[in-house]
Amino acid sequence: MKPRLFLTYVAMSLTALMISADDWTWHDALIVPLPDGSHRIRLAGKSTVGISNTQPFRVVTASTWPAGLVPVFEIERDGRYELRRRPPAGRENTTDPLFFALAPLTEPDSGQLTGRWQIQSTNSNGGKHWTFFELTTYGERVVGRFDQNTDFRFGFITGGVWRSNALTLNAEYIQDRYQLEAAGRDGQLIGTWRKTDDSEHGWWTGTRAILKPSLPLDAKTMPLWEWHRTPDRSRRYGFDTNAAWEGWERTSEPLCRVWLP
Repeated sequence: MKPRLFLTYVAMSLTALMISADDWTWHDALIVPLPDGSHRIRLAGKSTVGISNTQPFRVVTASTWPAGLVPVFEIERDGRYELRRRPPAGRENTTDPLFFALAPLTEPDSGQLTGRWQIQSTNSNGGKHWTFFELTTYGERVVGRFDQNTDFRFGFITGGVWRSNALTLNAEYIQDRYQLEAAGRDGQLIGTWRKTDDSEHGWWTGTRAILKPSLPLDAKTMPLWEWHRTPDRSRRYGFDTNAAWEGWERTSEPLCRVWLP
């Protein structure tokens, strides 16, 4: 291994360990009612002091994606805000999550993939490269991004599937397109990659960074539900499965699970 590549690998490994120590934090959040009857989720802080009729809950915030938690993004569309489990298409590399939470109980396999992964790829000539992926799921679909602090920030993860501990990812880097496949087990991904024109191929491994919040064993969770109003695509949020408002329709599955305050 060339000295420069080795030093790069060591630096990345140390970075992965350092960020795992204290990168995440608990954060209070609020369901804030708006004048038009819709809701917006706000992280508690100076800007929310004095707002009345809010519903509080707790989430995790972090600059690095924690293992086992799903990112939740706030998206603005036509002046209205909504929460999504994935960033807007084409903006995966530049959109950061508002907070992190647990996946719904209907997605039991999600926690095995979500988080930050240290990646090593080897081509057929023995050349090696390192980077990080940040991955999440919604259902069986996978979205994510390359580490934005390396040259791979010009790459995009364009889609993928996580099913029965098997991962398929599609990626683009500059003008090249790739397909990656791997089997996942015990925080490891092991598989193969190839250019879609079959001009190159190789092997890759992924190790999930040790960045798992130490959640209290007795922490109680609750599903965060979403309602939408069709004419203007407004959103409401709440915890009561049976809540009903005229003109509003609840989604069939909760967005995520959050913690009681």
